[in-house]
Formats: sequence, C-alpha cells, structure tokens
Amino acid sequence: MPLRLNVSALVLASAGALLAAALFFGGGSDDADVLPVALASLFLAGAAVVAMLSGLLPRPRLDGTGLAFLGLLGGFAVWSGLSVWWSIAPDLSWNLFNRELAYVAFAVAGLYVGAVVPGSLRAVATGLPVALGAVIAWALLGKVFPSLVAEGGHVARLRSPVGYWNALALLGAVAVVLGLWLATDAGRSRAARVASAVLVYGAIVAVVLTYSRSGIALMALAALAWVVVGRAAFETLAVLALAAAAAAPVLVYAFLSPGITDDGQAYSVRVHDGALFAPVVLAAAGCGSDATTRSD
Repeated sequence: MPLRLNVSALVLASAGALLAAALFFGGGSDDADVLPVALASLFLAGAAVVAMLSGLLPRPRLDGTGLAFLGLLGGFAVWSGLSVWWSIAPDLSWNLFNRELAYVAFAVAGLYVGAVVPGSLRAVATGLPVALGAVIAWALLGKVFPSLVAEGGHVARLRSPVGYWNALALLGAVAVVLGLWLATDAGRSRAARVASAVLVYGAIVAVVLTYSRSGIALMALAALAWVVVGRAAFETLAVLALAAAAAAPVLVYAFLSPGITDDGQAYSVRVHDGALFAPVVLAAAGCGSDATTRSD
C-alpha cells in the first residue's frame, strides 16, 4: 500500500507539473517554445507505458468513448505525419505532427492518472481549477505590472502566460464551466464555493480582455449549456449573474483606460492605468465574494 501511494503521488505530481509547464511555458503557437514541454510529455507517457509493461503500473481501462477518443486523436496525428509526403509546406506539416504527438502523450499521461491515482476525478476537479486560476491571475497581473509581459505595449490583447489570446480565451471558457460546477456543488465548503465563484469572475474579465470573439462566444455558450445540463440551474444562474455583475465595472474601467486596452501605449501610461486597475479588480472581487456568501 505505501508503494502504491508513492507511485500515485509521483504520477499525479508529474502530470501536474507537465500541465503547469504547458500552461505557463508552452509558448502558444510557437513551435520552438513548445518543444521542451512536448519532449517532457513524450518522456512521461513513454515511462508510464514501460512501467505498465514491467508490472509497476496497472493497465488503464477505457470504455467505448475513451477508445474512440484515443483512436481519433492518434489517427489524426498519423494522418498529419503522412501528409508530409504531399504537403506544399512539409516543414509546417512536420511541426504540426510533432505537436500532435505531444497531444497524444498528454492524453496517455491522463489515462495513467485515472488508472493509478485514488479519487482521480476529485483530484483533477480540484487541481485543474487551481491551475487555471493561476493562469488567469498571472494574465491579469500583466496589466497591473506591464513588465511581466514582453512587448505588452505593442499589443494590448491579453495573452500571457499562454502566449496566444485565443488559447487563453479557451482556457478561460473552461474555467467558467469548472467554476460554475464547483460553486454550486453542495459537497464543497463555503470557502471553496466562494473561491470558485471568484474564478468565474476572473475568467470572464480575462476572456473579454483577450478580444477573442470566438472565445467570448464559446464562454457564453458553455456557461449557458452548463445551466441547462447542470443539476442546479437556479444556483448556477445566480453565480453567473453575480460574477458578470462584478466583472462589468472592471471591464468598463479597462475599456476607458488606454494603458489597459489600447495598443502602442507608453510604458508610463500602462503603469499608471495598471496601478488603478489592481484595486478595481480586487474591489469587484471582494464585492462579488460578499454577495456570493450572502446568497449562500
């Protein structure tokens, strides 16, 4: 039993570190920056497979949906690799193939987390919102401290630390759904539900500041879909409404401040507007938290 617990902790810690590296150091669409993360994912997935073949790890069990997912993902990666033979830009096709191999490796690593870690669903449900919250917090800190973002004066769209605004918006949409779920989960403590509501608020602010139209639309559709399919529609709507109401004054201030939302602004302007942006964000988060606590 102690050995199994140590192996479980090692697998969970390795997968968590890999996820954090992808979120903070993946480099967005840059192929050079993603290479270390891709190699690490391939190493971790390969080590897990070798450990399974050696009898050190159990074999993951997959249902039909899981098999279909892995089959389609692997098939897409193989097709991308084969396309190098007829592509008019084989170097770009090869880069895509390498990236998709990393995606497959991430999926394999996730399989072993599910197979080895006791209560893996709860562990992921807790760890993923924490990781996404850290990403959103860092993204917003880039507006408060402009020096954290390289070339932040040229492009105001929120993109750090992921490196690409559409990708950051997609993560924000995921954070909204996870936050709504956790904020209405009666099995969680009040503090955890309030923190989840704050995650929804921060994600809304961050997604809008990415200027990603597809990300904003996806966030809205995902939130509404969760209201429909979730078991607590009224509570979910209440959390969503409070988070949106808290985010509204922050976004109004942001769009009235050139140092927050306009391209090509001087560093002094971004520092000045960022210094005012911080208390606005914190005050709105505090008001939203208080309202959430009162409505609980």
